[in-house]
Amino acid sequence: MKPIHKASIRRTSFRRVNAIKLRIIIFIGVIGLIGFIAPFIHIFYNKTGIEGVFNFPLMSQFFFAIGFPILALSAGILQIFITSFIGGFLRTCFRLIAFGFLFVAGYFLIWALLPGISDFSKSVYYVTMISLSFLFSCILYFISKITFQSLTRSEKLIELIGDLKVDHFYPLAAKAQESGIKNVDADVEAFNERVENTLKEIVKN
Repeated sequence: MKPIHKASIRRTSFRRVNAIKLRIIIFIGVIGLIGFIAPFIHIFYNKTGIEGVFNFPLMSQFFFAIGFPILALSAGILQIFITSFIGGFLRTCFRLIAFGFLFVAGYFLIWALLPGISDFSKSVYYVTMISLSFLFSCILYFISKITFQSLTRSEKLIELIGDLKVDHFYPLAAKAQESGIKNVDADVEAFNERVENTLKEIVKN
């Protein structure tokens, strides 16, 4: 049986966990940066006179209209991320707040990007806007929630596999050899290969 390098195994698991944490930090940083910058983009177009889009006369007006909704969108996504680390009543509160941010963002983004909706009657207009905003909020909420959950679960799974190898499997295999049980070398190597392949697959996904 090959010598067991516990420190090396823990370092490998630690590096892979850090790689996932880095992805989360980069993702959160990008979302936060977009939310921070969005309300100020219109400033750079104030004196340009560039023609706008989506029925906005000027581009500065368009960016002003979507700036704060994008900020609300970023805030909602970050609130969902926070719920991955808290539980109980506090998690429920943060989820409701996140959904509220997403709803507000969806409402005003739809208003800015689909100006044709205003051609409907007032009752149809508000029913359509509320319905689309609610649908937008639900879709984005669950996409964000699943994304963050998959990342945090992958991190925990990598840590678990590393601990199982070092703290449980190798001591058990050593005891088996000392007790005179034969042919454990192949099982050890097969288990080790399977765990390593699982780690690689998790990181890849």
